[in-house]
Amino acid sequence: MKRLFLAAFSAALLLVPFVSRAQAAEVDEEEGNHMTVTIAPRLEGNYGRWEADNQPGTNRSLGSSMLYMIMDGNITDNLSLYGAFQLLNPDPAGLYGKDDDGVSVLFNPQYVNFLNMLMLTYSIGNVDISLGKDALAFGGFEQDPAIVDTYWDIYSNNWNLVQPYLWGGRITWNIGDQAPFFQIVDSPMKERVFGKGGMCFFGGWNGQFYDGWETMWSFGGMQTPEDGTMKILSLGNRWTSGNLVLTLDYMARSFDIKTLFNDEMTLTGEIRYTFPKIDLFSKCGWEFVRGEGGSYFAIGGDDWYIPYGGTNSKSLVMPTIVPDCIGAEFGGIPDKGDYLFASLGAEIYPLKTRDLRIHVIGAMNNYNKSMSLTAGVTYYFNFNLW
Repeated sequence: MKRLFLAAFSAALLLVPFVSRAQAAEVDEEEGNHMTVTIAPRLEGNYGRWEADNQPGTNRSLGSSMLYMIMDGNITDNLSLYGAFQLLNPDPAGLYGKDDDGVSVLFNPQYVNFLNMLMLTYSIGNVDISLGKDALAFGGFEQDPAIVDTYWDIYSNNWNLVQPYLWGGRITWNIGDQAPFFQIVDSPMKERVFGKGGMCFFGGWNGQFYDGWETMWSFGGMQTPEDGTMKILSLGNRWTSGNLVLTLDYMARSFDIKTLFNDEMTLTGEIRYTFPKIDLFSKCGWEFVRGEGGSYFAIGGDDWYIPYGGTNSKSLVMPTIVPDCIGAEFGGIPDKGDYLFASLGAEIYPLKTRDLRIHVIGAMNNYNKSMSLTAGVTYYFNFNLW
Protein backbone atom coordinates (compact mmCIF):
# COMPACT_ATOMS: atom_id res chain seq x y z
CA MET A 1 0.00 0.00 0.00
CA LYS A 2 2.87 2.36 0.79
CA ARG A 3 4.39 1.74 -2.67
CA LEU A 4 1.01 2.47 -4.24
CA PHE A 5 0.73 5.73 -2.33
CA LEU A 6 4.27 6.85 -3.20
CA ALA A 7 3.66 6.06 -6.87
CA ALA A 8 0.44 8.11 -6.85
CA PHE A 9 2.19 10.95 -5.01
CA SER A 10 4.94 11.01 -7.63
CA ALA A 11 2.32 11.08 -10.37
CA ALA A 12 0.67 14.04 -8.68
CA LEU A 13 3.96 15.93 -8.76
CA LEU A 14 4.01 15.47 -12.54
CA LEU A 15 0.99 17.77 -12.63
CA VAL A 16 3.20 20.74 -11.78
CA PRO A 17 3.90 21.97 -15.35
CA PHE A 18 0.28 21.48 -16.45
CA VAL A 19 -1.21 23.16 -13.42
CA SER A 20 1.33 25.97 -13.65
CA ARG A 21 0.04 26.74 -17.14
CA ALA A 22 -3.52 26.72 -15.81
CA GLN A 23 -2.53 29.06 -13.02
CA ALA A 24 -0.87 31.41 -15.47
CA ALA A 25 -4.08 31.54 -17.49
CA GLU A 26 -6.20 32.47 -14.50
CA VAL A 27 -7.76 35.88 -14.28
CA ASP A 28 -7.51 37.88 -11.10
CA GLU A 29 -11.23 38.41 -10.98
CA GLU A 30 -13.28 35.55 -9.54
CA GLU A 31 -16.58 37.34 -9.71
CA GLY A 32 -19.50 35.62 -11.38
CA ASN A 33 -19.70 31.91 -12.09
CA HIS A 34 -16.42 30.04 -11.56
CA MET A 35 -15.07 26.80 -10.15
CA THR A 36 -11.69 26.68 -8.41
CA VAL A 37 -9.94 23.35 -7.93
CA THR A 38 -7.13 22.71 -5.44
CA ILE A 39 -5.09 19.51 -5.70
CA ALA A 40 -2.86 18.98 -2.67
CA PRO A 41 -0.38 16.09 -2.50
CA ARG A 42 1.05 15.73 1.01
CA LEU A 43 3.99 13.47 1.92
CA GLU A 44 4.74 13.00 5.61
CA GLY A 45 6.87 10.85 7.88
CA ASN A 46 6.04 10.13 11.52
CA TYR A 47 8.13 8.56 14.29
CA GLY A 48 6.43 7.68 17.56
CA ARG A 49 7.71 6.27 20.84
CA TRP A 50 5.89 5.08 23.99
CA GLU A 51 6.15 2.67 26.90
CA ALA A 52 3.64 -0.07 27.71
CA ASP A 53 4.04 -2.63 30.52
CA ASN A 54 7.54 -1.23 31.10
CA GLN A 55 8.47 -2.14 27.53
CA PRO A 56 9.39 0.54 24.95
CA GLY A 57 7.55 0.63 21.67
CA THR A 58 8.25 2.57 18.48
CA ASN A 59 6.50 3.15 15.19
CA ARG A 60 7.48 4.66 11.84
CA SER A 61 4.81 5.45 9.31
CA LEU A 62 3.78 7.69 6.43
CA GLY A 63 1.59 9.52 8.95
CA SER A 64 -1.16 11.55 7.30
CA SER A 65 0.30 11.44 3.80
CA MET A 66 -2.47 11.81 1.27
CA LEU A 67 -3.67 13.16 -2.06
CA TYR A 68 -6.44 15.69 -1.48
CA MET A 69 -8.71 17.71 -3.75
CA ILE A 70 -11.09 20.61 -3.10
CA MET A 71 -13.65 22.08 -5.50
CA ASP A 72 -15.20 25.43 -4.64
CA GLY A 73 -17.24 27.79 -6.79
CA ASN A 74 -20.52 28.94 -8.31
CA ILE A 75 -22.59 27.00 -10.83
CA THR A 76 -25.10 29.83 -11.26
CA ASP A 77 -25.56 33.18 -9.57
CA ASN A 78 -27.51 31.50 -6.77
CA LEU A 79 -26.14 27.95 -6.74
CA SER A 80 -22.69 27.09 -5.38
CA LEU A 81 -20.78 23.84 -4.90
CA TYR A 82 -18.15 22.76 -2.37
CA GLY A 83 -16.48 19.36 -2.50
CA ALA A 84 -13.57 17.84 -0.55
CA PHE A 85 -12.08 14.48 -1.56
CA GLN A 86 -9.37 12.41 0.12
CA LEU A 87 -8.33 10.58 -3.03
CA LEU A 88 -5.52 8.51 -1.54
CA ASN A 89 -3.74 7.76 1.72
CA PRO A 90 -1.43 4.95 2.95
CA ASP A 91 -4.50 2.72 3.45
CA PRO A 92 -6.61 2.99 0.26
CA ALA A 93 -8.84 0.13 1.46
CA GLY A 94 -9.97 2.41 4.24
CA LEU A 95 -11.17 4.96 1.68
CA TYR A 96 -12.63 2.71 -1.01
CA GLY A 97 -13.07 -0.67 0.71
CA LYS A 98 -15.90 -2.43 2.52
CA ASP A 99 -16.93 -2.67 6.16
CA ASP A 100 -17.17 -5.90 8.17
CA ASP A 101 -20.56 -6.65 6.58
CA GLY A 102 -19.20 -6.37 3.04
CA VAL A 103 -20.87 -3.01 2.33
CA SER A 104 -18.89 -0.11 0.85
CA VAL A 105 -17.59 2.29 3.47
CA LEU A 106 -19.23 5.02 1.40
CA PHE A 107 -22.55 3.90 2.91
CA ASN A 108 -21.34 3.45 6.51
CA PRO A 109 -21.44 6.69 8.58
CA GLN A 110 -18.79 5.35 10.98
CA TYR A 111 -15.97 5.60 8.42
CA VAL A 112 -14.17 8.43 6.69
CA ASN A 113 -14.11 7.50 2.99
CA PHE A 114 -12.76 9.23 -0.10
CA LEU A 115 -15.77 11.60 -0.23
CA ASN A 116 -15.39 13.96 2.71
CA MET A 117 -17.78 16.74 1.70
CA LEU A 118 -20.08 17.52 -1.24
CA MET A 119 -22.45 20.44 -0.59
CA LEU A 120 -24.81 22.23 -2.94
CA THR A 121 -25.92 25.62 -1.59
CA TYR A 122 -28.79 27.69 -2.93
CA SER A 123 -28.85 31.33 -1.83
CA ILE A 124 -32.05 33.34 -1.46
CA GLY A 125 -31.21 36.84 -0.32
CA ASN A 126 -29.31 36.45 2.95
CA VAL A 127 -30.40 32.82 3.46
CA ASP A 128 -28.30 29.83 2.34
CA ILE A 129 -29.90 26.39 2.00
CA SER A 130 -27.31 23.59 1.78
CA LEU A 131 -27.80 19.90 1.02
CA GLY A 132 -25.32 17.05 0.66
CA LYS A 133 -22.48 15.64 2.71
CA ASP A 134 -21.57 18.17 5.38
CA ALA A 135 -19.14 18.42 8.30
CA LEU A 136 -20.80 17.94 11.67
CA ALA A 137 -21.09 21.37 13.30
CA PHE A 138 -19.22 20.66 16.51
CA GLY A 139 -15.68 20.87 17.84
CA GLY A 140 -15.04 24.53 17.10
CA PHE A 141 -11.94 25.52 15.15
CA GLU A 142 -10.21 22.19 15.78
CA GLN A 143 -12.81 20.46 13.63
CA ASP A 144 -12.85 23.16 10.94
CA PRO A 145 -9.78 22.63 8.67
CA ALA A 146 -9.71 20.22 5.75
CA ILE A 147 -7.94 16.98 6.69
CA VAL A 148 -4.95 17.92 4.52
CA ASP A 149 -4.25 20.81 6.92
CA THR A 150 -4.37 18.77 10.16
CA TYR A 151 -1.78 16.98 12.29
CA TRP A 152 -3.08 13.84 14.01
CA ASP A 153 -0.75 13.75 17.01
CA ILE A 154 -1.73 17.23 18.20
CA TYR A 155 -5.48 16.75 17.87
CA SER A 156 -7.83 15.59 20.60
CA ASN A 157 -9.18 12.09 21.18
CA ASN A 158 -12.59 13.43 20.23
CA TRP A 159 -11.25 14.57 16.83
CA ASN A 160 -9.62 11.19 16.23
CA LEU A 161 -12.64 9.12 17.28
CA VAL A 162 -15.71 10.76 15.74
CA GLN A 163 -16.36 10.52 11.98
CA PRO A 164 -17.71 14.03 11.18
CA TYR A 165 -18.64 13.88 7.45
CA LEU A 166 -22.34 13.06 7.22
CA TRP A 167 -25.26 13.38 4.79
CA GLY A 168 -27.93 15.96 5.50
CA GLY A 169 -28.33 19.70 5.25
CA ARG A 170 -28.29 23.07 6.95
CA ILE A 171 -29.87 26.49 6.68
CA THR A 172 -27.77 29.59 7.38
CA TRP A 173 -28.82 33.20 7.89
CA ASN A 174 -26.14 35.72 6.88
CA ILE A 175 -26.60 38.80 9.05
CA GLY A 176 -23.66 41.09 8.49
CA ASP A 177 -20.65 39.40 10.10
CA GLN A 178 -22.87 36.85 11.88
CA ALA A 179 -24.05 33.50 10.50
CA PRO A 180 -26.46 31.61 12.77
CA PHE A 181 -27.44 28.20 11.37
CA PHE A 182 -29.40 25.02 11.95
CA GLN A 183 -28.08 21.63 10.80
CA ILE A 184 -29.63 18.14 10.47
CA VAL A 185 -27.32 15.29 9.41
CA ASP A 186 -26.97 11.55 9.84
CA SER A 187 -25.65 10.14 13.11
CA PRO A 188 -22.07 8.78 12.99
CA MET A 189 -23.07 6.08 15.46
CA LYS A 190 -25.26 3.98 13.16
CA GLU A 191 -24.24 1.41 10.58
CA ARG A 192 -25.91 2.64 7.38
CA VAL A 193 -26.40 6.02 5.73
CA PHE A 194 -29.96 7.20 6.47
CA GLY A 195 -30.65 3.85 8.15
CA LYS A 196 -32.02 3.17 11.59
CA GLY A 197 -30.27 4.74 14.54
CA GLY A 198 -31.06 8.43 14.60
CA MET A 199 -29.81 11.80 13.39
CA CYS A 200 -27.82 14.79 14.64
CA PHE A 201 -29.46 18.17 15.28
CA PHE A 202 -27.28 21.25 15.84
CA GLY A 203 -27.92 24.95 16.09
CA GLY A 204 -24.95 27.28 16.01
CA TRP A 205 -23.52 30.74 15.62
CA ASN A 206 -20.48 31.44 13.46
CA GLY A 207 -19.45 35.04 13.39
CA GLN A 208 -17.10 37.88 14.09
CA PHE A 209 -17.94 40.33 16.86
CA TYR A 210 -15.13 42.68 15.98
CA ASP A 211 -12.01 42.53 13.83
CA GLY A 212 -10.06 40.34 16.23
CA TRP A 213 -12.63 37.84 17.59
CA GLU A 214 -14.13 34.97 15.58
CA THR A 215 -16.59 32.42 16.97
CA MET A 216 -17.77 28.91 16.13
CA TRP A 217 -20.43 28.07 18.72
CA SER A 218 -22.95 25.24 18.60
CA PHE A 219 -25.23 23.11 20.73
CA GLY A 220 -27.15 20.02 19.75
CA GLY A 221 -27.86 16.36 20.07
CA MET A 222 -26.35 13.21 18.56
CA GLN A 223 -28.81 10.35 18.56
CA THR A 224 -27.46 6.84 19.05
CA PRO A 225 -29.01 3.49 18.10
CA GLU A 226 -29.59 2.33 21.69
CA ASP A 227 -28.54 4.86 24.31
CA GLY A 228 -30.59 7.96 23.56
CA THR A 229 -29.28 11.39 22.61
CA MET A 230 -25.88 12.75 23.56
CA LYS A 231 -25.94 16.50 24.24
CA ILE A 232 -22.92 18.37 22.90
CA LEU A 233 -21.89 21.97 23.61
CA SER A 234 -19.05 23.47 21.54
CA LEU A 235 -17.55 26.92 22.09
CA GLY A 236 -14.83 27.78 19.60
CA ASN A 237 -13.11 31.16 19.87
CA ARG A 238 -10.22 32.70 17.94
CA TRP A 239 -8.56 36.02 18.74
CA THR A 240 -6.17 37.75 16.32
CA SER A 241 -3.89 40.67 17.09
CA GLY A 242 -1.45 41.53 14.33
CA ASN A 243 0.61 38.40 13.64
CA LEU A 244 -0.48 36.65 16.84
CA VAL A 245 -3.41 34.21 16.80
CA LEU A 246 -4.88 32.52 19.87
CA THR A 247 -7.47 29.74 19.48
CA LEU A 248 -9.46 28.18 22.32
CA ASP A 249 -11.99 25.36 21.78
CA TYR A 250 -14.17 23.94 24.56
CA MET A 251 -16.52 20.97 24.22
CA ALA A 252 -18.76 19.28 26.80
CA ARG A 253 -20.66 16.02 26.18
CA SER A 254 -23.24 14.07 28.18
CA PHE A 255 -26.40 12.02 27.75
CA ASP A 256 -27.91 13.92 30.68
CA ILE A 257 -28.16 17.70 30.40
CA LYS A 258 -27.77 17.91 34.19
CA THR A 259 -24.26 16.45 33.97
CA LEU A 260 -23.21 18.18 30.75
CA PHE A 261 -20.19 19.83 32.34
CA ASN A 262 -19.13 16.80 34.37
CA ASP A 263 -19.15 13.69 32.15
CA GLU A 264 -16.91 14.35 29.11
CA MET A 265 -14.81 17.40 28.30
CA THR A 266 -12.33 18.44 25.61
CA LEU A 267 -10.35 21.69 25.86
CA THR A 268 -7.72 22.61 23.27
CA GLY A 269 -5.72 25.78 22.82
CA GLU A 270 -3.27 26.97 20.20
CA ILE A 271 -1.01 29.99 20.08
CA ARG A 272 0.47 30.87 16.69
CA TYR A 273 2.79 33.63 15.46
CA THR A 274 3.05 34.32 11.74
CA PHE A 275 6.25 35.57 10.11
CA PRO A 276 6.52 36.19 6.35
CA LYS A 277 8.10 32.77 5.69
CA ILE A 278 7.34 30.74 8.79
CA ASP A 279 4.56 30.12 11.32
CA LEU A 280 5.52 29.01 14.82
CA PHE A 281 2.83 27.43 16.98
CA SER A 282 2.13 25.42 20.09
CA LYS A 283 -1.04 23.42 20.66
CA CYS A 284 -2.07 21.83 23.95
CA GLY A 285 -5.10 19.92 25.15
CA TRP A 286 -6.90 18.52 28.19
CA GLU A 287 -9.60 15.87 28.13
CA PHE A 288 -11.46 13.83 30.71
CA VAL A 289 -14.18 11.21 30.88
CA ARG A 290 -15.75 10.94 34.32
CA GLY A 291 -19.08 9.41 33.45
CA GLU A 292 -19.77 5.71 33.96
CA GLY A 293 -18.33 3.33 31.38
CA GLY A 294 -15.69 5.58 29.83
CA SER A 295 -16.03 7.48 26.59
CA TYR A 296 -19.03 6.50 24.47
CA PHE A 297 -16.94 6.93 21.30
CA ALA A 298 -14.06 4.68 22.37
CA ILE A 299 -14.01 1.15 21.01
CA GLY A 300 -11.87 -1.21 23.05
CA GLY A 301 -9.40 -3.99 22.33
CA ASP A 302 -8.93 -5.40 18.83
CA ASP A 303 -11.84 -3.36 17.51
CA TRP A 304 -10.10 0.02 17.72
CA TYR A 305 -10.30 1.96 14.51
CA ILE A 306 -8.81 5.24 13.33
CA PRO A 307 -11.40 6.97 11.17
CA TYR A 308 -8.95 9.44 9.64
CA GLY A 309 -6.32 6.82 8.87
CA GLY A 310 -8.13 3.66 7.85
CA THR A 311 -10.76 1.16 8.79
CA ASN A 312 -9.04 -0.91 11.46
CA SER A 313 -5.80 -0.95 13.44
CA LYS A 314 -5.30 -4.59 12.39
CA SER A 315 -4.93 -3.55 8.75
CA LEU A 316 -3.04 -0.31 9.26
CA VAL A 317 0.18 0.50 11.09
CA MET A 318 -0.79 2.91 13.87
CA PRO A 319 0.26 6.35 12.58
CA THR A 320 -0.38 8.30 15.75
CA ILE A 321 0.47 8.47 19.47
CA VAL A 322 -3.04 9.65 20.34
CA PRO A 323 -4.50 6.76 22.36
CA ASP A 324 -7.92 6.99 20.67
CA CYS A 325 -9.59 6.31 24.01
CA ILE A 326 -9.94 7.93 27.39
CA GLY A 327 -11.34 6.36 30.52
CA ALA A 328 -10.23 3.32 32.49
CA GLU A 329 -12.97 1.10 31.04
CA PHE A 330 -11.28 1.17 27.62
CA GLY A 331 -7.63 0.87 28.56
CA GLY A 332 -7.16 4.60 28.84
CA ILE A 333 -5.16 6.31 31.56
CA PRO A 334 -6.60 5.05 34.87
CA ASP A 335 -3.39 5.71 36.79
CA LYS A 336 -2.69 9.11 35.30
CA GLY A 337 -5.98 10.93 35.73
CA ASP A 338 -7.00 13.21 32.90
CA TYR A 339 -5.51 13.10 29.42
CA LEU A 340 -3.02 15.88 28.58
CA PHE A 341 -1.04 16.60 25.43
CA ALA A 342 1.26 19.36 24.18
CA SER A 343 3.27 20.22 21.07
CA LEU A 344 5.63 22.62 19.34
CA GLY A 345 5.59 23.08 15.59
CA ALA A 346 6.71 25.13 12.63
CA GLU A 347 5.26 25.62 9.16
CA ILE A 348 7.77 26.91 6.61
CA TYR A 349 6.75 28.64 3.35
CA PRO A 350 9.90 29.04 1.20
CA LEU A 351 8.18 30.38 -1.95
CA LYS A 352 6.76 33.83 -2.68
CA THR A 353 3.28 32.39 -2.19
CA ARG A 354 2.15 29.94 0.48
CA ASP A 355 1.48 27.16 -2.02
CA LEU A 356 4.39 25.10 -0.66
CA ARG A 357 4.32 24.21 3.04
CA ILE A 358 6.96 22.31 4.99
CA HIS A 359 6.02 21.29 8.53
CA VAL A 360 7.94 19.94 11.50
CA ILE A 361 6.14 19.07 14.75
CA GLY A 362 7.09 17.50 18.07
CA ALA A 363 4.30 16.18 20.29
CA MET A 364 3.94 14.40 23.61
CA ASN A 365 1.19 13.24 25.97
CA ASN A 366 0.76 11.50 29.31
CA TYR A 367 -0.42 8.25 27.76
CA ASN A 368 2.40 5.72 28.29
CA LYS A 369 5.09 8.43 28.06
CA SER A 370 4.21 8.90 24.39
CA MET A 371 6.06 11.30 22.12
CA SER A 372 6.48 11.76 18.38
CA LEU A 373 8.23 13.72 15.67
CA THR A 374 6.46 14.50 12.40
CA ALA A 375 7.84 16.16 9.26
CA GLY A 376 6.27 16.62 5.88
CA VAL A 377 5.66 18.71 2.78
CA THR A 378 2.43 19.80 1.07
CA TYR A 379 1.94 21.63 -2.22
CA TYR A 380 -1.32 23.31 -3.27
CA PHE A 381 -1.98 23.36 -7.01
CA ASN A 382 -4.77 25.86 -7.71
CA PHE A 383 -6.53 26.36 -11.03
CA ASN A 384 -9.93 27.32 -12.43
CA LEU A 385 -12.20 24.90 -14.29
CA TRP A 386 -14.22 27.86 -15.57
